[in-house]
Amino acid sequence: MRPVAVALVLQTMMLVGCISSPTSASAQTNPIIKSLTPSSGAVNAQVAISGSGFASTGNTLTFTVISLAPGGQMPNAPSVIPNLASDGSSIVFKVLTEWRPACSYTAPGPCPIAYFPTAPGAYAVTVTNENGTSNAMTLTVVP
Repeated sequence: MRPVAVALVLQTMMLVGCISSPTSASAQTNPIIKSLTPSSGAVNAQVAISGSGFASTGNTLTFTVISLAPGGQMPNAPSVIPNLASDGSSIVFKVLTEWRPACSYTAPGPCPIAYFPTAPGAYAVTVTNENGTSNAMTLTVVP
């Protein structure tokens, strides 16, 4: 058979479902956060994220200030918890006692805005992994 005829036969077989397209292998989707339990708590409180699309390792949580309680101060950079494991549908973490931007986890050492005490307020929480970044859910940190 000539190359054009072979290509036509293969395309026809893909259309009728005899073979699958090489690009149709399991498509990855962004992580999705369905809930935070509890959705509020003090520093060191254990929180479970339920959802889907979490990687077995390498999930990074990002906390971005939405609003702070009166008198609260936080840096503009988001805080992160890198390299969390998951079973694919849940991630468990503790509310950080100190604000930890990404630069505080890398050498040569702490960055200038690290280690602020976590202030009471509302924070947008997202999960980022090899599949992308999730939707945001609100976590309220209480005194």
